[in-house]
Amino acid sequence: TGDILGAFTGESGISGSSIGQIDMYDKFSFVEVDKKVADTVVESMHNNTIKGNKVAIDFAKDRD
Repeated sequence: TGDILGAFTGESGISGSSIGQIDMYDKFSFVEVDKKVADTVVESMHNNTIKGNKVAIDFAKDRD
């Protein structure tokens, strides 16, 4: 989780307080981000890497 937090804050310039819960799974993670900075995070992390792994980032789909 520290690598994700560091990448998000470092690449997008947002503060760590704008990031909430990080849920990590085998092949993906969910990162809770303040709505005010969500577009900035997605744009800054698009085509980026975390620890050498390519990042595919998008907004989570609403639950039905």
